Amino acid sequence: MGLSAYIDAEGVSDALFLLLANAGRFGGGKAVIVEAEGTSEGVRIRVLDKGPGFSEEALEHAFRPFWTTDPDALGMGLTWARRRLEGAGLNLRIGNRPEGGGEAVIVLPSR
Repeated sequence: MGLSAYIDAEGVSDALFLLLANAGRFGGGKAVIVEAEGTSEGVRIRVLDKGPGFSEEALEHAFRPFWTTDPDALGMGLTWARRRLEGAGLNLRIGNRPEGGGEAVIVLPSR
């Protein structure tokens, strides 16, 4: 049986688009990985990149509007993704993968 969740499709799709774009930008040109896993909380979606990961400073400020480590970026991607998810009653967590690279995690409630 497949995984299923109830979501605000517009908010979650906007957030996923932004997370995928962010992973693509900071992933060093390597493929972005998207994983879905059923948990006791619901369906966990992970967007993973193979770049250098988040610096400590980036982890501290990543959700602050207009803060970025990329001089060619506006610094609103993660901010807007988080706001869209919070508007749908969901949370966004970011971090670094033990094997390297960054990750963004959303848990969608199961039905």
